[in-house]
Amino acid sequence: MLAGALIAAMAFGATISGSAAGAHSPGPRVPKLTKLWTYRLIGPGTAPILDSGTLFVTAEMRKTLGIHAKGPGSYLYAFAGTCPPAPARCPKDLLWRHSYPTVPDVSERVPTGLSPAGVGAGRVYVGWNQVGADQYDGQEQAFTENTGVSVFSAGQGGTSTAVVVSGFVYSKWQFTCCGSETFSGTEALNATTGKPVFDAGFSPTSAPAVAGGTLFVASAGAFDAFDASGSPTCPAPPPVVAQFYMETLGFPVVCNPQWSGAAGGNITGTPVAAGGEVYVGASDGVLYAFPEAGCGSATCSPDWTATIGGSITQSVAVNGTTVFVGSSNGMLEAFPVGGCGSATCSPEWSATVGGSVSAPAVGGPLVYVASTNDLLDAFAAAGCGNPTCTAEWQVNCHRPVDTAPAASNGVVFVTDAVHTLHAYRVP
Repeated sequence: MLAGALIAAMAFGATISGSAAGAHSPGPRVPKLTKLWTYRLIGPGTAPILDSGTLFVTAEMRKTLGIHAKGPGSYLYAFAGTCPPAPARCPKDLLWRHSYPTVPDVSERVPTGLSPAGVGAGRVYVGWNQVGADQYDGQEQAFTENTGVSVFSAGQGGTSTAVVVSGFVYSKWQFTCCGSETFSGTEALNATTGKPVFDAGFSPTSAPAVAGGTLFVASAGAFDAFDASGSPTCPAPPPVVAQFYMETLGFPVVCNPQWSGAAGGNITGTPVAAGGEVYVGASDGVLYAFPEAGCGSATCSPDWTATIGGSITQSVAVNGTTVFVGSSNGMLEAFPVGGCGSATCSPEWSATVGGSVSAPAVGGPLVYVASTNDLLDAFAAAGCGNPTCTAEWQVNCHRPVDTAPAASNGVVFVTDAVHTLHAYRVP
């Protein structure tokens, strides 16, 4: 319904985040990306993810059905994610899919809620949850990437992209009991068996990230760093808490952070580590670069910051030398990894995309970004030699896009806000 209203508003020239819907920055005509194929999903798709030549995406129907309705309400899809070089054709190849039924809720059936897919060690991980039911209590599931065979179904249903590192799978989770009491955290499960190992980061607002043996979790404006192995910062909690977490949720211990930082706004994008720093954007329009290894104190300040013109609600992207940031004011900005030698930094280059910008995605020499103005743009990741850059390639998806693209070897995949997965190639 929201997507339909958005599309209708756009048809009458409404503005989104200060930019005319469908409009783009003035300049020379931009060459088009080549359309390879599209696939109609059951509903709006989450951000696609690539691993070992396979593309994964989850989608759920965005409407309730009558109590007697039958059929799946949500899917995990696995597609072939590689294409032969141009000019060869690139057929769409659905390798397998896993369906989730609708959930009965008194007088209607509600589609099962799915997290975005996470990948690692030859498996794909997805959290499912009983949206609309009395209890928001699903499970985290693991499937083999190449065949879709179930590996386990355990823990609490993840509500974020899972991260798989060193035998652990980490995910944000949420549990609602008795129709009103909500609990949430970041779970660490055994990546092979699904057995809960520990919990960290109460009421997280972002998906977790792991780098250098540290688990990073944001909670509103707080930024916490935990030992990714769960020790030695996981003392036994008070008896009442321990009983609830162990008997109800299955977590034997709850961890304390090694150090914490603070932002001036809510952090909802996944932290990204590179060059000895970990980067997060916040709703106050500031990019924060914290020391990845901490500062030797329980509370750490950022190494440097950069003020962006709009709210940062999505994850940033890093290619080893550059941090790419998209914001709600329709801008893509690029900063040097490691900062500029000052406490505050200006971008090396920026570009006007329009609409509200998705999380960027780096694919080889290009950085891709989509937007609610319907466009998918590809910029030279190294910049254009000027403070302001225009897209190298561009395509109109004909629907708003608010999820990050996935790109590899000149092929880019993106899901729109309605029901379609798109595949394009740099000519």
